[in-house]
This record gives sequence, structure tokens and C-alpha cells, in this order.
Amino acid sequence: MIEAYAIDSFTAHFDTGEDKWGQPNATLDVSLKGYFEWKTHWVRDLSGEMVVSRGFLYIKYDTRDFTHKDEITFNSIRYKILDIKRQTDFSQNHQDLHLA
Repeated sequence: MIEAYAIDSFTAHFDTGEDKWGQPNATLDVSLKGYFEWKTHWVRDLSGEMVVSRGFLYIKYDTRDFTHKDEITFNSIRYKILDIKRQTDFSQNHQDLHLA
């Protein structure tokens, strides 16, 4: 069901950890499709604070989970992930990402 709404192309920058000196490795960049919904609302971040989220990204669940260290690029703007919700719509699993 979610594939019918996945009309927006974006790039996901997946965190690949750190090297042996503690420096971040290069990100794994993957082109995906999802549905962006732009509206401002309050969400709780990892530290428990209420912060403003600029929008939602609905994406079909594939083999890789998004984490809070990953980032999204859409229309040349890079967004951080504030909150991740894993949900089921009928029989399809998808993720709802709150973006900053």
C-alpha cells in the first residue's frame, strides 16, 4: 500500500560507524523513494526533550533499519532524523521518520 504513495526520490546517508582512531567512516549513500509530508509538530528526541520537527517521511521497510545517526537528503537539503516509528499498514511494514 505504501508503494503507491512513494513518489519522492531522496538519498539516505547510512552511518557506517567509526574507524580505529574514532573518526567517522564514509556514509553509505542509497537512493530510495518515499513520501514526504511537510508540517511542523512537536516530537521527543533521544534525550527526551520536546523539539520541532519540520516534516515526516513515510518509507517502506526494506532490509535496513534507519537509526538516529543516519541522515536524509531531499532537494539538496540534508535532514537529521529526530524520531523513528516502525508501523504496519494492513500487511505492509513501513517506517515513519520525523525530520529536523
